[in-house]
Amino acid sequence: MQTENEIPAGTPPATEIKVSVIVPVYNVEKYLRTCLDFIVAQTLRDIEIICVNDGSTDGSPAILAEYAAEDPRIRIIAQENRGLSAARNTGMNAARGKYLAFVDSDDWFYSLAALEELYERAEQFSLDLLRHRLICFNNATGTFFHRPWDNYAKFLPKGFNATAFPPEACTPFFWRIPVTAPGAFYRRAFIEKNKLRFAEGLTFEDQLFFRQCLISAARVGFIDKPYVVYRRNRAGSITDDWDGNWKDYPEIHRRLFVFAQEHLSSPKLLESLRANIVEIFSGAYAVRTDVSWKEAMAPLVRNALAVVAPAKYAADEEFRGRISPRSKLFLEWVYSGEGYAEFFRKRAGKFKRYAIMRRITIGKRRRHYRDKFFAKF
Repeated sequence: MQTENEIPAGTPPATEIKVSVIVPVYNVEKYLRTCLDFIVAQTLRDIEIICVNDGSTDGSPAILAEYAAEDPRIRIIAQENRGLSAARNTGMNAARGKYLAFVDSDDWFYSLAALEELYERAEQFSLDLLRHRLICFNNATGTFFHRPWDNYAKFLPKGFNATAFPPEACTPFFWRIPVTAPGAFYRRAFIEKNKLRFAEGLTFEDQLFFRQCLISAARVGFIDKPYVVYRRNRAGSITDDWDGNWKDYPEIHRRLFVFAQEHLSSPKLLESLRANIVEIFSGAYAVRTDVSWKEAMAPLVRNALAVVAPAKYAADEEFRGRISPRSKLFLEWVYSGEGYAEFFRKRAGKFKRYAIMRRITIGKRRRHYRDKFFAKF
């Protein structure tokens, strides 16, 4: 019987492994069989399946052992609970395939030909990174749906050749590319050459890892087809705890900007990232009605923006011309030294005038925020 951390007998030699499928596993006994069934039945047979048991306390280890006994391509690695990023990194460190594919253990491949099609596409166009679509599954309702921001037609310029291109070619929409680790296919040699790994101890790790890959890649491709089913609204899923996880969001973006400063060759792309991060932070604050949350997050936001957009940018007219009126006011608050409620109480008239100007396009959620916000003062 296979022992944990051992390469099982019957596994193809490393030179013959086309794809390493990395599956982090933590207390998912209810969904694990579906995930594994869609991996072992893939039409591409020359794969290894690295299942990292991240300290599961339910029946997941027994299910892994059961499948490993039937399929020698499955390798089980056990570790103490260290989180999703650490589990993925453990799998990457053990991987021997030419390409890497990530699938979380509550998700599954949408097609049995997924790995074969992704492998052939990446090989045909010599890609370091191949981004594909996801299709979401609402675990509460049992229905499938597409995320609107995953629609490449919404941000790809007309006539853009998405088959293979250098990152600089997508400068106008670089930061609009949807981010998720399972939504891409990676050349392992490229990952190792650039020493890319997931940030451990932080949520939103996909944001940092994927962007680092995108910045570092020589050849990137898009394929407008879903290959992974992404399960949403599952009890216990870290991806559905936005409020609890947002505390890591500023640090993820600070690290991303530092990485971009060191690796981006395009000043224009770096400046677009600077403006984009400010817009992301101001947007997150705009849709929240809980002022106490905003006050609690303020030190984290200020620490990140001290690196991304230091105080001089709050008065830099060229930079201010690249961000929205909302973000201009947001930066003023960041460097005012005042509390959020105090700052906007003094400037409620200015902010309200901006909100009225934007009333037609602001949308229901922001109108709700505006009304709730000014009702407090």
